[in-house]
Amino acid sequence: MLRTYPQFPDIFWVSDALLNKNDNEIKSRFQKIYSSFAETVEKYLIQLSSRYPNIHEKQFSYTWTVEVGRDHYYTQIVRDLIDKVGLGFYKKNEFLPSEAQLAKQYKVSISTIKKSLSVLNELGYGETINGKGTKIYIQNDQYTIKSLNNKKYRKDTIIYLNALQLMVLNIEVAAFLAFEEIDARTISNLKTKIQNSQNIILDELFHCILEHVQLKPLKTVLQENNKVLYWGYYLSFYYDESQIIQELNSKAMVAFEYLSSGNQKDFAKEMSKCYRDVFHIVKKHMISFGLYEVKRLIAPR
Repeated sequence: MLRTYPQFPDIFWVSDALLNKNDNEIKSRFQKIYSSFAETVEKYLIQLSSRYPNIHEKQFSYTWTVEVGRDHYYTQIVRDLIDKVGLGFYKKNEFLPSEAQLAKQYKVSISTIKKSLSVLNELGYGETINGKGTKIYIQNDQYTIKSLNNKKYRKDTIIYLNALQLMVLNIEVAAFLAFEEIDARTISNLKTKIQNSQNIILDELFHCILEHVQLKPLKTVLQENNKVLYWGYYLSFYYDESQIIQELNSKAMVAFEYLSSGNQKDFAKEMSKCYRDVFHIVKKHMISFGLYEVKRLIAPR
């Protein structure tokens, strides 16, 4: 297959770029090898369609479900509750809805909710008081350290950082491709949304990109990847969440300005940079609390 499209001498020509550690050359050579694969497959499919004209093409959709086999549903409820705490949906010293209301909301049994609340309390986000319900707390350093000693929560944090790594890679391509589909009206509506101080601008930009990216496999990967990126989970590590939101929004606003001014390339690069910055901030914070295994994780450049 490769000999049909001699865009490169051989496979070692591609691997040599890795030894030289030249980022641009690595990217260029890998693009050429996969472009050759794509061209070869496309040419072969055209030959097949000519040879067998009466065979109708079936429509297949790309699927990837990030949560399958990951864990029990009660832990997903815990993540969602932490997300809502971090985003301020449930505020400090307030009580969560009753167990019956939560069971109805999540469409599970009360026993599943009890188990979720037990984990939430164990991680330091709440306290269940007999006759009153579960009271919300915001994590402090002591509870963060305790949480990271929990095997599942520790694993969740590493998965969260892995998801950020993948997003850094994919969002630049997605933003670049979606750019052409985003019209002035969409930008105007987006501007209205981000003027709401409660919104996370990067999240609004992400959903705009997701809506307008036309490549279905990429859209699926982005959707599933984003399911792991609970913003409240990220914010819950910090005492002053308003300051963190402000810092994050100021970075994302640069990307929005590139979008508004019609700068396709810099819009895409800035979106990737935003997720890379989040990765570095969370990674540094987690290392300071003893999650030393994340030191080996790097953000793609």
